[in-house]
Amino acid sequence: MTLLVDAGNTRIKWRFKPSIGMPQEGVGSLADPGLFRGLAGATVRRIAVSTVVSEDARHRLRQRLQDDFRAEPIFHWTQKAQCGLVCAYENPETMGADRWHALVGAWREVGRRLLVVDAGSALTIDSLDDKGAHLGGYILPGHRLMRESLESKTARVSFGKTLSLDISPGATTDACVRNGLSWLWSSVIDRLERMRDEMGIDEDAVFLTGGDAPGLMQLGMSGRLRPQLVLDGLEAVDAEVGGV
Repeated sequence: MTLLVDAGNTRIKWRFKPSIGMPQEGVGSLADPGLFRGLAGATVRRIAVSTVVSEDARHRLRQRLQDDFRAEPIFHWTQKAQCGLVCAYENPETMGADRWHALVGAWREVGRRLLVVDAGSALTIDSLDDKGAHLGGYILPGHRLMRESLESKTARVSFGKTLSLDISPGATTDACVRNGLSWLWSSVIDRLERMRDEMGIDEDAVFLTGGDAPGLMQLGMSGRLRPQLVLDGLEAVDAEVGGV
């Protein structure tokens, strides 16, 4: 009877684990009145949250969860050591909880050297060694942030929002922008593949998550697509600290 919530900058994903029966999952935004419509009549005893939103948005999320389920949410943050992992950060609390919980979820699945690529609002890249030690990572602007930056900072550049699978030079402004963004992504993918080889990480120990992860795979990135990886890790973390 636990509700797991992954609150990102763009979307909120949730998973409800009843005492009996199959889990339920959903996705939406905090402003959506039907965000938890699938849980009508469900008894929620515990709420565990992983989030990277602002303090204002976190308070609004907390209030929403209290109003909807009459339960106080527990916010889980990055720890120095947890679920067999050790964080590389000197101040673990400054590492985004979503990145940490995604690493926990991936480690829970394979338990060996691995790479996690989360393609959300930002593109984050983190790795673990064979002992579960975090080796650090990278944070880059995601596809949407790059597109929105061009939209907001240029007056006469207009283009579509769909991902282009063409990385050849464009002959229209739309193609120049969309193909250019995919060209950048393809370069990142090439570097990630080299990084994987250099670190000796098996292809099936590369995890892709986030809303733009399918786009990375369309452009040639190989790995396991795990849309709910943060929730998987959050579930393990909450269980370790006393959840059901």
